[in-house]
Amino acid sequence: MANLLTPRISATELARNLASAIDQVRVSRSRLIITRGNQDVAQLVPVISNGATLADLDRLLKRHSLSQEEKRAFSQDLRTIREAATLPTSAWD
Repeated sequence: MANLLTPRISATELARNLASAIDQVRVSRSRLIITRGNQDVAQLVPVISNGATLADLDRLLKRHSLSQEEKRAFSQDLRTIREAATLPTSAWD
């Protein structure tokens, strides 16, 4: 069940901005509640993927402590990823 903090969009607004709404759900990996009048009528939800979010990584790192060598290796891995990454100029591209 969705709570009041879950983003909402009217059916009319969704019809006008469907591509943007889909991109928002895809990028944020969070649901979007569709309303008609004052009622929640449907939801747009992301497909579960095999990937992980930064929040997933943060939770994992908080549960497990790393040795100094593991921290150095992890830092180097992140540096390598950043150097190889090509990001779009906009989150919606």
